[in-house]
Amino acid sequence: MRRLELPDRGVQVCHQVALDRVARSVIAAVERAPRGFWACNVVDPYTWTYAGLAAVIGRMFDWEWEPAVVPFAAVDHPYKVSSPVLISDCRLREVLGVNEPDPLQALEEAVRWLWEHGPPADATFAGD
Repeated sequence: MRRLELPDRGVQVCHQVALDRVARSVIAAVERAPRGFWACNVVDPYTWTYAGLAAVIGRMFDWEWEPAVVPFAAVDHPYKVSSPVLISDCRLREVLGVNEPDPLQALEEAVRWLWEHGPPADATFAGD
């Protein structure tokens, strides 16, 4: 069983968006956005906490985590602080009609691709 250090029980929100959703959003904005300045968040319709994201990835590979609650200062990863920002995608879905891809499906495709190919050679990570 793998040990997974979770600052504050992993409640930090992981804001992300599938690249396919971004592309669909640009096309929809060009075709259907109201005239003039019109703000619209391009995000997935739901987000995971750090603990939730780890659980989804764990299920994909049939891994089990042994959660270890640690102080924020004890770990080095990108979700080290709490995020007070919640983002709504209502305008994206309701006005522009962008409802795809499914975030879980997009996450699974991305994780499987990374598992098979590894990160790009020039990738940097928290703590690098």
